Amino acid sequence: MSSSTSNSSVPLSTGGKAYFIGLVGLTLGFLVCAMTLVWVVDPLQLFRVAKFYPAVISMDERTQNAGVLRNYPGDSLIIGSSLSQSCRADDFEAALGGKFERLSAAGLSAKELNFYLEQRLKRFPTRRVYHISYWFTFARQGAEEYRSDFSGFPEHFYTFGLWDRTKYLANVDNMTRSLEIMFERFGWTHIERIAFMDRNSGETDPNRVPGRASVAKSYKVIAKRPGPSQSYLSAERARMQRTFEAYYVPVIAGHPDTEFNIIMPPATLSYYKAYETSGVYRRNTILLFRRMLLELAETYPNVILHDFSADKATITNYDLFFDTHHFTNAICASIATQLAAEPGGTDSATILENEKRIKKWSHDSPAP
Repeated sequence: MSSSTSNSSVPLSTGGKAYFIGLVGLTLGFLVCAMTLVWVVDPLQLFRVAKFYPAVISMDERTQNAGVLRNYPGDSLIIGSSLSQSCRADDFEAALGGKFERLSAAGLSAKELNFYLEQRLKRFPTRRVYHISYWFTFARQGAEEYRSDFSGFPEHFYTFGLWDRTKYLANVDNMTRSLEIMFERFGWTHIERIAFMDRNSGETDPNRVPGRASVAKSYKVIAKRPGPSQSYLSAERARMQRTFEAYYVPVIAGHPDTEFNIIMPPATLSYYKAYETSGVYRRNTILLFRRMLLELAETYPNVILHDFSADKATITNYDLFFDTHHFTNAICASIATQLAAEPGGTDSATILENEKRIKKWSHDSPAP
């Protein structure tokens, strides 16, 4: 009597094994080729500066800035929130000499400012920093955090450890972008670039138009809305003072060999008048920030203040502003020239006098 045995696990045939191994090998080979393409093209410039193609500026500044911070050498730095977007590195180089780079980020928080400065100063010896200062960097809600909006803050692109590099190389979006760049290189396609996010662009968002109508629209938004509660404004002022001490002062104190040129930028008189109309407390918070900068300069010899806030011909010329306080490249180019002419900055007496001028002029000036 014969008996047969059955086995529930049926081994792959020789042909099946070969097919499976070939499929795995093909997949791994494709992945390695795609990752190699990302490494060669490097669409975000995280390994190196783009050489054989124009840098692709099509993402949020916080993503784009990682490559600039890591790989663009320079002994001088322009940094700031959206107020610095109209400042061109070339203008500063022409006026002041040296090699400039720019790190701008709309809605910059105090924590992000600290991170940018510490990472940049650690990576490249920097003689001069030109900070286009803005009180709201320190006062805004979320000043003590990385911004979760604006596509988030990709801290891993800046630290860029081994695992971060692997994820960058294996990212499908980066593979797709690398292919697009190669296709463009051979003339088969064209990538639309966002010029105003370029590190050296004097352009701003093309949807923003300078002039009285734009300033008036911005003024009405601020002046006509109900002002925040007193408790909110008090917390805002306290937050400004707290984050200034926690995130700004330590960078300056920790880098005594770097010259920090803090620019007190111009804003239209309508900016101060709007806050005077909606509630003088916030206007006074803005002016308090000036006093904090003044105290900082008196404490640390590597700080120089440059006050451009009270040039009446500028702050009453609405054709130079996109809204109540965002200015065009014409103003920033002029700032660069004046910085070269007066490298010692603005003395404390003039800064205090300018504060009085701002109060009087904004109070006396008509709405736009």
